[in-house]
Amino acid sequence: VENNSAKIYNLRTQLSDSFWIGIPIRNLADGGSKTVELRTMRGRSLEFWLYRENQRTAPRKVIASNEKGGISIKIDLLESDSHFLVGRVEPLGVSRPRALLWSTNDFDLSRTQFERAGGGLLGAFVGLALLSFMIGLLNRDWSFFLFSGWLITSLRVASINEGWDLLWIGIDLAPQDLMIVLRATLAAHPLLTTALFTSLLKTELEQLGLIRWLNAAIVIFSAIAIASPLLDHATLLSIVWSTSGAGIVLILVCLGIVVHRKRSAVSIWYAGSWCVTFLGALLQVAYASGLLSAIFPGLTTQSTSVASALVTAIALAERLRVERNARVEAQKDKLDALERFKQNYNSMPVGLFSMDLRGRILLCNPAFIAMFRASDESKQEISSDINEMLGHGSAERLRVAAIESALDIEICSMDSKSETHRWFLARVTSKGDSIEGSIQEITLRKQAEAKLRHLVDHDSLTGLRNRRGLEQAVGEASKLVDTGVPCAVAHVAMDRFKLINDLYGHATGDAMLQQAANRLLQSVRSRDHIARLADSFVVVFLDCPDFAVMGLSERLRESINDTPFELDGKRLDMTVSVGVVSFDPKMGAVDTMAAAGRACAEAKSRGRNCVVRLDDRDTRLRSHLEELKVVADLQRKITTDRYFLDFQPIVALQSPHDSLSYEVLLRMRDENGGVIPPGRFIGAAERNGLMSDIDRWVLRSTLEWMDAHPQHRNRLSFATINISGASLNDARFVDDAFSMIADHPLAMPKLCFEITESVALNDIGSTRRFIDRVRMYGSKLALDDFGAGYTSFNYLKEIPADFIKIDGSFVRDINSDPANYAI
Repeated sequence: VENNSAKIYNLRTQLSDSFWIGIPIRNLADGGSKTVELRTMRGRSLEFWLYRENQRTAPRKVIASNEKGGISIKIDLLESDSHFLVGRVEPLGVSRPRALLWSTNDFDLSRTQFERAGGGLLGAFVGLALLSFMIGLLNRDWSFFLFSGWLITSLRVASINEGWDLLWIGIDLAPQDLMIVLRATLAAHPLLTTALFTSLLKTELEQLGLIRWLNAAIVIFSAIAIASPLLDHATLLSIVWSTSGAGIVLILVCLGIVVHRKRSAVSIWYAGSWCVTFLGALLQVAYASGLLSAIFPGLTTQSTSVASALVTAIALAERLRVERNARVEAQKDKLDALERFKQNYNSMPVGLFSMDLRGRILLCNPAFIAMFRASDESKQEISSDINEMLGHGSAERLRVAAIESALDIEICSMDSKSETHRWFLARVTSKGDSIEGSIQEITLRKQAEAKLRHLVDHDSLTGLRNRRGLEQAVGEASKLVDTGVPCAVAHVAMDRFKLINDLYGHATGDAMLQQAANRLLQSVRSRDHIARLADSFVVVFLDCPDFAVMGLSERLRESINDTPFELDGKRLDMTVSVGVVSFDPKMGAVDTMAAAGRACAEAKSRGRNCVVRLDDRDTRLRSHLEELKVVADLQRKITTDRYFLDFQPIVALQSPHDSLSYEVLLRMRDENGGVIPPGRFIGAAERNGLMSDIDRWVLRSTLEWMDAHPQHRNRLSFATINISGASLNDARFVDDAFSMIADHPLAMPKLCFEITESVALNDIGSTRRFIDRVRMYGSKLALDDFGAGYTSFNYLKEIPADFIKIDGSFVRDINSDPANYAI
């Protein structure tokens, strides 16, 4: 020991049963009572001997004990000569010791200062840890529990190297147990440091996306802390120092980002605590590594640790203040929101209420009171029972709707004063032992919906059923007929109604229709239905025997015909034509309605102002039904084997064997294979707009057959094909026809298209364009039924036909009628 410092030789740092230590003591200024202190070194079975150099006798044994955080050896030096102190120690730790030589009096004074400093450090950390723990319990804040644990581990880091260890405070553990405690606290310190930082600045870290890195560090430090009791001290130290260094860098980087981006007071205070801690750590490392010969006064590891803990406590207090202010602000916002909710609750135009499960009103807003208040405005109180307001059983309906989470429930209530129905729409939710909801009156809406539903199937002008309503009435009649109840339908057409509109205007016509509708309503029975279709009416007689059909139909005609209409000061007469048909189970509803229309047309053809009834014995009805069946077959696009072509020869009387010519005629078979007369299905097809499809099939079939039989085609002079007026005026048919013609160029010169005179003259421009196009392919043109219409030789100049087919009325009796012969 020279100048109160010592050099230690042969120090074994590994923990073992015991090791030897030697301390040279040279060139002391004076002798006397001395104390050698081995600071931060603890041990058991302390044995020390002192001897001078070149001493041949046995060394003198001296007293050694654990004091002041280390080992103290009291020696008496009788002279200032070189001595050597030798000792054997069973160590309790592995800290690097420092050897100091004191006079005994100075050592006793330093021991008192050591105890005071250790007590202050221990009291500061333990007291602050207990305070933080209690605050954490009171506030249920996990951050204070972490801070309390962090203080305990910081106390271990700050004090263990100075000797304020477990043995100093009176806890004497076995060496193995002591090392486990040391390793556990050492490994727990970086874990608690990272967890405390994450908890303090969790909001800021989440906002900046840094929380995942710190969570990963917490997982790593947790694994190290769990494994610390199982690792040897040297291995644990290397792991802790390497991971702690990386953790410190991570925390500092994250802290710097938070301070730079958020500049919150909590982050700034916490950054200050880290600055203090970092300064103390740097000084300790510098001193331990020999870069500093002594630590600056006041900047010991203990003082910086206490300062860092205090600054961290300030950061926690700042966070508490911020959170308290946030809670106060949130409470203020909640109070403001509650006040706004109260204002909105009272000002809502919809009735809001709360009731118990028995239907007793617990709370309601002014709109609810006004909705059920008596007509006397001075009476502010309402009934407290929802059943009295909405009707018996309303409370149960609302309770069930709340339990089943029904969105809306409509309730109809009878107003006792006005004896009218009131409709309400309620929405309720269950709140345990109460039901809360809203209610609004929808009486006007229900009335409007009823009007709309009425308008859907009723005529807005007359109030009668419209076409949709008529379909419903006919459907009802069809069901009754299927059960054996007789029903009938009458089609009532106003004669020359268009003339009324043309002479007096549509307003007068509408007024006449309204009056006619009222007359018809007074003429029918209560169970009958009336519908308006344009200027006609349809009456559906329900439960009407055959003997009553004509009488009811005549009453309809008489209601219109017998009394003139008074319209704008004018008396106008009006008659109607009535066609009536009884429902037949064999006839569909559509066929029945069509038959009624056919009967009405028959009544018009008889001179109007009459009733015509068609029944199953009437040939006109049978003819009409057959036509409908044919049209149905045509509309179903029946297979082509039901059609076939018939070639009617065209013979030159002077040379009947010199040429091959014919007219292509379409024929159709029925389901039994019989041939349907062309007058039946051609007329039906023309009236129902199906001629274009028929002409298209005839043209395609003829062209394909000719190309399939080239020898016949080559011998053929010409073959005529009829083109209807509907097809000639159908642009799509014309395009399709010429597309087919272009695909069969060899057959086209053999074709001759027949156009009826009346059709050709209807639109000379379209006819001329069609003629010009077919002539480009070498085809011919024949003008059919010549002389039956408005024949003029001027038209022959406009329509250059190759053939003129004189109408059959002139040819049929040409040998017996001189006039026909002359023509």
